[in-house]
Amino acid sequence: MTPGTVLLPADGKDSTIPNRALLGQLRWVARCSRPDIMAAVSVVSKFCTTYRPEHYTALKQVLRYPQGAMDYKFVLRATVEQGGGISTVPLCIYTDADHAGCKVTRRSTSGIAVFFCGSLMMYSSIIQKCGSLFTTEAEIIAMSEGAREVNYVLNVLSNMIEAMVPVPMYCGNQGSIHLASNYVNNNRSKKIDVRDMHIREQVKAVKIEPLYTNTNDNVADIHTKPLCAPSFTMHRQRLGIMELEE
Repeated sequence: MTPGTVLLPADGKDSTIPNRALLGQLRWVARCSRPDIMAAVSVVSKFCTTYRPEHYTALKQVLRYPQGAMDYKFVLRATVEQGGGISTVPLCIYTDADHAGCKVTRRSTSGIAVFFCGSLMMYSSIIQKCGSLFTTEAEIIAMSEGAREVNYVLNVLSNMIEAMVPVPMYCGNQGSIHLASNYVNNNRSKKIDVRDMHIREQVKAVKIEPLYTNTNDNVADIHTKPLCAPSFTMHRQRLGIMELEE
């Protein structure tokens, strides 16, 4: 999907357009084997009940991408990359947020990517349930959502291997990292819902260690919004989507 694409809800729906059928198929593909189209599918999913020909055109545009990249496969690597790779630890998570990215509701989008031994294990692109007044708040909400994913992964892995805590959580916002690591109360932080401060509890319990990463190196950025071609290509490879010859 082209960066800057704006879709608006329609009044009702055109029953002659197979919009929901195609959308369901794309959602299944994005969830199972194509994390690189998750953000685009998330954008068009907001109009599953109110759609017009322009929404169906956007869906077909998303569909044309995997059709034109059939040689790219979702590769699971069993080694941890050293130097310039995803991480030098077995388990890590990247979180990011597109502040007020939805032009209809002005809500932010959370992007989450969990890696285990260098391979993408879990990923999501979620519209946040409440509006954010500033970027730090949107990033804190994304970090809290990522913390819940980490808890689930740790519970699953606890029966097989030793605990790997604290889990590094990479974020591109210094303010949210400081807010998650320190119990401060100011005019801005006190307006953030207690539910969204779940990340503080996880940091205090030494389950998660918030770390800063440059926005260009934050692979979760691909799950928040459509990116320009160079950034999309770089993050796609880091997700494990690689071109393989038959």
